[in-house]
Amino acid sequence: MEAAVQDYLDMLALERSGKTYTKKDHNRVLRLQLQGRSHGSVEFKHQNISAVLAGMGLPYIDGYKPRGNVQALLREVVGERVSPLIDN
Repeated sequence: MEAAVQDYLDMLALERSGKTYTKKDHNRVLRLQLQGRSHGSVEFKHQNISAVLAGMGLPYIDGYKPRGNVQALLREVVGERVSPLIDN
């Protein structure tokens, strides 16, 4: 969970700063860390992270439209990661 959230936030920072990146490359590298996860499962997790951010009124990656059925743990992890960023 932590790795997926960090990867997503890294991509979001790149997108917001106008830098280029490829979701496909990020997905591949993340799957190496997560072992046994499919391309689709990583995509779905990133879409759920978008849903959490959208629910918080924050920007999210355009290519990962928000999806439902978000785990409570995911909301918690995303909240812990972004709270220090928005409190400053």
